[in-house]
Amino acid sequence: MRTWSKWMLVVFLLLFALLSLSSCCQHDYQAETVSPTCKENGYIQYTCTACGDSYRGEELPAAHAFDTQATCQTRTCLSCKTVVRAETDHDYRAATVINPTCQSGGHTVYVCTMCEGEYIGDEVSIGDHSFIPADICRTRQCEHCGLILSPSHDIEEVETIVEPTITSEGRGLYRCRLCGTEWNRSIPALKPEDFGVPVIYLKGSIGSVTRETERQFEVSFVSEKISFDAVATLKIQGASSAGYVKKNYTIRFFTDKYMTKKLKFDPFGWGNESKYCLKANFVDFSQARNVVCGRLYGDVVRSRTNPNHNLLLAPNGGAIDGYPVLVYVNGAYHGFYTMNIPKDEWMFGMDNDDTHLKQAMLFGEIWADSVALKTPVPYDYVSGGWELEYCSTTDTNWVADSFNDLINFVNSHDGDAFRAGIGNYLDVDAAIDNMLFTYLICAMDNTSKNILWATYDGKVWIPSMYDMDGVCGMFWDGKTYNAVDAMMPTLHSDGSITASGTNNLWKKLLANYREEIIARYWQLREGPMKTTAVVARFDEFFASFPAVFYDFERKAWPSVPGQNLSNRDQIVTYMTARLNVFDAFFRSAG
Repeated sequence: MRTWSKWMLVVFLLLFALLSLSSCCQHDYQAETVSPTCKENGYIQYTCTACGDSYRGEELPAAHAFDTQATCQTRTCLSCKTVVRAETDHDYRAATVINPTCQSGGHTVYVCTMCEGEYIGDEVSIGDHSFIPADICRTRQCEHCGLILSPSHDIEEVETIVEPTITSEGRGLYRCRLCGTEWNRSIPALKPEDFGVPVIYLKGSIGSVTRETERQFEVSFVSEKISFDAVATLKIQGASSAGYVKKNYTIRFFTDKYMTKKLKFDPFGWGNESKYCLKANFVDFSQARNVVCGRLYGDVVRSRTNPNHNLLLAPNGGAIDGYPVLVYVNGAYHGFYTMNIPKDEWMFGMDNDDTHLKQAMLFGEIWADSVALKTPVPYDYVSGGWELEYCSTTDTNWVADSFNDLINFVNSHDGDAFRAGIGNYLDVDAAIDNMLFTYLICAMDNTSKNILWATYDGKVWIPSMYDMDGVCGMFWDGKTYNAVDAMMPTLHSDGSITASGTNNLWKKLLANYREEIIARYWQLREGPMKTTAVVARFDEFFASFPAVFYDFERKAWPSVPGQNLSNRDQIVTYMTARLNVFDAFFRSAG
């Protein structure tokens, strides 16, 4: 009994203790979520960690439990398997940018912030190398493919130490604009084609060419307009040239070595032809006088009121024209030449296919009485100082007979009879221009010699200018320079004008066409022979080639005269002063 009582007392005391503890607990509740399902609500269950006391908190409404929270995708309830379509668009953001390299292209990876889906966009093609270091003046290597590049300096020429020539290299000081490194380097030899003028390459024996012996050459003609390989023949042109170290040549072009077909071409706008003159201009270091005065005379011809229409069909009004060229023989520099219209029927635009026409050209080769129109022309021409340059017929005697009719008339008529009949034998306007032009350019070697005579009908003769090396103040030898008032006509106290020189025709013209000559002079001075027009023609020529050509000539032909005097300034200064002298003369005359 006592034992049972004791146990009852113990149980009572324990229950009392528990009740006492419970009423004294500082609860520490922890929340636990009981998730809702698509059919039943959920709730938050709170339980004390000390005493175990618990209670149910807020209710969680029933909802589907989808397999993903991304509303940009179709979702499925894990419980009831209900399917819901995407409710929003993807929210793509650029996550990774892949830059292009020299081996692969580039792109950008875009990732959706909700579903983490991705796509590749902004694709670009294979890019450039990525060299390191970035300094281009150092050896660099591509960090992707391993390509190695040598230094790439930005080089400029600081100073030319030795000028290059056509035949030798030069030397120059060079510096990198970026890093300042300097080098002393060679400058490549100049290429003839780089100067913008035609180049003629000949292969053959130039030393065996004479006035009588024509030699065959392989030829290459190279220019910006036309280039070709062909065959050419050369022979020396001109009696004076034969005695110079640098000679003139007549050059003819053919398509094949058998010379069965002429090669006609048009290098300078004159029309297609196969024959040209390579003019050495030995006595004129400037190379300008002959060509420029030929162009000026062409301007004079075209300025006439009624020029012979055949002259207007010719390349330059019956005068020469030419352009600078460089000539090489067997790979070696041979000289700075001008390639000219030859002294033949082409110069006057004559029809060499029509043998019924009486057309001819005579040239005064040397000083002789016949050339000065004092004595008759012999049938062999040469013994009288003449060259028969062209005759349209096999019979050539008629040429001498026709020109002798002119000589006879000049020597046997004067005054009104001269004026009335001279037109049957002479183009008077052309003769006046020929005389005035010869005076104006001080062509002392052209007052009877070096006049080129042409006839289109076998009756009336037309004089023209030729071989104008020794003009514009320079004597024919290229060494002596004339005064600005040299070779002047004489104005007498009675107002009459007499000619200087030996030309009988000039004397008769000045005696019988005084007023017409004075009027024509002033026409020329207001037109093609105006000082500015003359200077412009010379400047046009000098601008057509580089001045370094003169250095080439000095080295190749050291014996050429006038190397320090025959130049643009001397010519322009002389011609300006001489034109002023003649203006004063003709003002005094009338």
